[in-house]
Amino acid sequence: SIQKRQLDKILQKQEEVQLQEFWKQKNKELEQIENKELKEQKLRNKDLAEHHKLQATLKIKEQEAQFIKDLDEAEQMKQTLQENDQVFNSWAERCLKKWEDSGKNLKPLLLELKNQQKKGY
Repeated sequence: SIQKRQLDKILQKQEEVQLQEFWKQKNKELEQIENKELKEQKLRNKDLAEHHKLQATLKIKEQEAQFIKDLDEAEQMKQTLQENDQVFNSWAERCLKKWEDSGKNLKPLLLELKNQQKKGY
């Protein structure tokens, strides 16, 4: 019976070693799976960050393009207004010259032109 106890002890010890080895291997597998998932998550996070950076860059470029377009439109509008002013001034000078040549009083026309200029026409 001593032999049986010794055999039982040996078998129990072997089972414990096997169980320890099993859990050691299981833990190693779980750790590998965890590491793989962690690497994949880091890669997804990196891809997402790069995507966000690209979107921000594109948005900035769109805003810059819109700003330049707005500046161009404002400059074009300014030039158009200047051209209109030049046309109006040329017309007004011709009218004044015509009135002056025909001997008419220029004061009413000058007052009207001054009023128009104040109104922004």
